[in-house]
Amino acid sequence: SDGEIKQMVDRLFIQKDDDFNFERLKLVGGKALPMLIAALEQPKTATTQFGDGGHALDAKSPFERIVNLLEPIGTSEAALPIAKYIDHQDDHFRKYAALALGGIGSAECIAPMLKALDDDDDYVRSYAMMGIQRGIKGKRCGEDFLDAVFPAITKLLDRNSRTIRGRAPELLLTIDKDRAIPLLLSPEYFSVKNK
Repeated sequence: SDGEIKQMVDRLFIQKDDDFNFERLKLVGGKALPMLIAALEQPKTATTQFGDGGHALDAKSPFERIVNLLEPIGTSEAALPIAKYIDHQDDHFRKYAALALGGIGSAECIAPMLKALDDDDDYVRSYAMMGIQRGIKGKRCGEDFLDAVFPAITKLLDRNSRTIRGRAPELLLTIDKDRAIPLLLSPEYFSVKNK
């Protein structure tokens, strides 16, 4: 029921998930979408992070859990609530917002994704590209979205960063091979100076 789903969403804010609440919520799928979006709008979602002591592979915040649940749904309805987190002061929230928006890949995601791909933090840019890769693999990214992020990814081709090295050229080739090859082989990027 809706009441049971809401209780499960509320339990995303509890650090320990001893009874597979997250896994059961995944099985609910799209029926949980309105409650997950409502949870994104709660002020506590933007401030709650779990301390040490949880499972090493578990999420570090309720926000991370929420966007992980939204990924397979890939709906543009979640784009605007998630986009607000691209300006969060904590890079944890920006990383997972970028990952989620890239995975949605709709027109509503363009402006926040351009911001994420230009973030000062290497990991935020890396998560943005991982999100786009997931969105492409899941066949969720629209042509207008991919066309808009292509130039922003191009700017990362000669950026000296271990977190994004190799990912930008591969992603450009995935988006548009014919457009990417001449760019990647141009003297501007294809040189011994560019690791």
